[in-house]
Amino acid sequence: MKNFGLIRVAAASPRVKVADVDFNAGEICSWLEQAEDDGASLAVFPELSLTGSTCGDLFSQTLLREAVVRAIKGICSFTSGKKVTAVVGAPVAHGGLLYNCAVLISDGEVKGIVPKSFLPASQSRWFASGEGLSETTELFGNEVVISPYQLFSIGDVSFAVELGEDLSVPVPPSANHAQAGAQIILHLAADSEEVTGHERLRDALVAHSARLKAAYVHCSSGYGESTSDAVFAGTTLIAENDEILTEGERFRTEGHMVMADIDADLLKARRLKDSLYGAISAEDYCVVDLGTGAETDFEASLLRRVEPHPFVPQ
Repeated sequence: MKNFGLIRVAAASPRVKVADVDFNAGEICSWLEQAEDDGASLAVFPELSLTGSTCGDLFSQTLLREAVVRAIKGICSFTSGKKVTAVVGAPVAHGGLLYNCAVLISDGEVKGIVPKSFLPASQSRWFASGEGLSETTELFGNEVVISPYQLFSIGDVSFAVELGEDLSVPVPPSANHAQAGAQIILHLAADSEEVTGHERLRDALVAHSARLKAAYVHCSSGYGESTSDAVFAGTTLIAENDEILTEGERFRTEGHMVMADIDADLLKARRLKDSLYGAISAEDYCVVDLGTGAETDFEASLLRRVEPHPFVPQ
C-alpha cells in the first residue's frame, strides 16, 4: 500500500488522576488502541502523563517510581504486535537522579528515553537536567539509550522529541534536531493556562514549524491536573510548515485525541532548497529505527486539507 510520503500522527490529552499511575496507564492504553485502529503510526501523550505533572513531593516517593516502572512494562506488553509507537511522559530514575522524560515504546519494548534539558524552577526541586546526558543503560527490561540527542525513524520519516520549556529557550533543542534531519518534532508539555498564553503558544508553535520546515506535534496536560493552584486546558495541536493541520478543543472534562496526516515528502522538498539542513551531522545522534509503522489507507481517508486551487491566490 502506498503511503504517498504521508505519516499519520496522533496527539492525545487523556484524563489524569494525580499519582494514580495504574489509572493513567489504562487511559493511555485506551487511546493507543484507538490510534492503532485509526491507522496512526505515532501517538504522543503529555509531559509526565503517566503520573500527572502536579505530584509535587510525591515524585520523591519510592512507591510512585516503582509504579511507573510497572506501568511502562505494562504499556510495553500492550503494544506488542501493534504498529503504533507510543511516546509517554514519565519520571525516570537513573544514576541516582530523577529525570523528566519522554519514553518511546514500540512493539513491546522501550526504544528510547529522552530527558528534559531545560527545567523551570518549579521542577528543578525534583528533577535533574538531561542536558549532556548520553548513556546506554538497562531500564524497563531491556537495554536502552537515555539522551536528548536521539533521532527516531518510521519508514522514511525521521522525528525527535523535546519537552516543556525546551521550546522556550533561545536555541531550542528542536533547532538542532531539525538540522540533524528530524522532519517531525514531538513536544510533550504540561502547560498551565495564563491570560493570552494560549494565543502566544499557538503562534510560537506555528512559527517554529515554519522556521524549522518541520511538523510540530504538541500535546499538553488537561482534565484531572487542575488540582492545586493552576489550570490545565489539554491543548493538542499539530502544525506543519506554518500551517495548523488540526487542533483539539480545550477545557474538556474528558480525554481527547486529534490526528493528522503529515506530508513528510513536502518537508523534504522544502529543505532541499535550504543548505542549512544537514549542517549538524546525524552522527552526533543516536539513530533508532522503529520499523515501517502502520499500513494506513490514505486513499480511503485523508486527515489533512488539500488545496483544490494551489496556484490561485485565495
